[in-house]
Amino acid sequence: MHKWREYILRYVRYVDDINTFMAITTLQAQEFKNDLTAQSEFINFTMDYCANKSNFMDLPITVMQEVWPVARTRIDYRIYRKPGNTLAYLCADSYHASHTPYGIITGELIRYLTKSSRREYYIQDAQMLYHAFRNRGYKHKMLIHGLSHLDWSKREFYRAKGLQPKIRHIPGGGAVFSTQIDPVMHVAIREGFKLNLNWIRTTSTITTDQEIQEGLGHNLTSIFPTHGMVALKAAPKLKGLVKRK
Repeated sequence: MHKWREYILRYVRYVDDINTFMAITTLQAQEFKNDLTAQSEFINFTMDYCANKSNFMDLPITVMQEVWPVARTRIDYRIYRKPGNTLAYLCADSYHASHTPYGIITGELIRYLTKSSRREYYIQDAQMLYHAFRNRGYKHKMLIHGLSHLDWSKREFYRAKGLQPKIRHIPGGGAVFSTQIDPVMHVAIREGFKLNLNWIRTTSTITTDQEIQEGLGHNLTSIFPTHGMVALKAAPKLKGLVKRK
């Protein structure tokens, strides 16, 4: 494979998806694929190749030649959306913690901001997101606040932040709770209800569903009130939640 190093302009890989820009001919591209496949009998690569464009993950990428203001080669990209994508985001009145709707807005804006190679692409997509969120009941004021804090000038900051390690220490061991307390929960807490993280982490979940049904019947409102109780960003071990002291 060393013979190909001098031809590779850009090489990125995510698990089993590889995207490579190379200064080679079509015949050489086929030879390169054959050499990749030959590295193991358990690997069989497929390849799409063309002169000036490529698709990698959720990005359509195009290599363009510009003559103004200076002659240069430019790589263009923006987020790809499949035909039929309805942008059906979580409804604003869904019973989640109060910070959740704004978090969804900013998360999507940051995704589009960092994956748009041109300012005009981001402006077009931000306008699309505004209308998509308004259709799901999000308030105009909340959307404008997010847009004003995530303009094009913030792009490099969030691109650099995205390259930092994703794993951070979480006090308590990793189960992150996002809660909006229901009136039913206020009563339960006053009566001594507690979430024991040690129980949750060490409880086997093999027969969880069956045991909960046996213990509570088919009506689970005592653990999940009508308007919601506890939303876990990590998968909940329900058996641990309903254990008694």
